[in-house]
Amino acid sequence: MSVLVKGMKMPKGCHSGCPLTDRDAFTCVITGRDILGDEDTVASRPSWCPLVEVPTPHGRLIDADKEKAEIDNMIVQGEVFTTAKNFASKVLEKAPIVIEAEE
Repeated sequence: MSVLVKGMKMPKGCHSGCPLTDRDAFTCVITGRDILGDEDTVASRPSWCPLVEVPTPHGRLIDADKEKAEIDNMIVQGEVFTTAKNFASKVLEKAPIVIEAEE
C-alpha cells in the first residue's frame, strides 16, 4: 500500500530537506539504506528512492484494474457489446476513488 502526502513537494535529494531522512542515523526511514557518504543522495534523489511524484493537476485516480476485471468477467458471460459498454461506463463512474481529483 502507498501513502500520498498532499501538498508535499518532492525533495531534490536525501540531504535537501527530505522529511523521510533520519538525520541522526543518516538513513532513509523507508528503506533503511545508509545515506552517509553516498554521493547520489546529496544533490539528487538516488535511483533507489521510493518516492514517486504525482503530477498536478490530475483527475481522479481509481483502481482501474479491479474495474476492468469486473468488466472482463461480464463480457465472458456473453453480454452484448452495447450492454457491456454501458455497464463499463457505470462501473467506472462509481469506482472507489483512490486519490481525489486536484484542481
